[in-house]
Amino acid sequence: IVKEKEDIQRSFRQCENDNIRIDRTIHEKDEIDMENQAMKEELEKHRLDNERITKRLKDEEIDNQNVECKLTNTNAARKNLEFEKDNFILDLDKRMNHIVDLNRNTQATISEMGQVSHQ
Repeated sequence: IVKEKEDIQRSFRQCENDNIRIDRTIHEKDEIDMENQAMKEELEKHRLDNERITKRLKDEEIDNQNVECKLTNTNAARKNLEFEKDNFILDLDKRMNHIVDLNRNTQATISEMGQVSHQ
C-alpha cells in the first residue's frame, strides 16, 4: 500500500508538473495569438495605406494626362495664332503696297492734271 501511495503521489506530482507546462504553453500560445492579431492589424493598416497611395498615384497620373492634353491643345492654339498672325501680316503688306500704288497713281494723275492745266 505504501508503494501504491508513493506511485500515486509521484503520478500526482507528474500531473501537476504537466499542468504547469500546459499552463505555460497556453500562456505562450495566447501571447503568440495576441502578437499575430497585432501583426494582422498592422498588415491591414499597411494594405489600406497602399490602396490609398495607389489611388492617389492613379489620380496624379490622370491629372498629368490632363495637363499634357491641355499643353498639347495650348501648343496647337499657339501655332494656329502664329499662322493667323503671319497671314494677317501678309495681308497687311499687300494692302500697304496697294495703298502705295494708289498714292503713286494719284500723284501721277495730279502731276498730269497740273501739266494739262499749265498748257
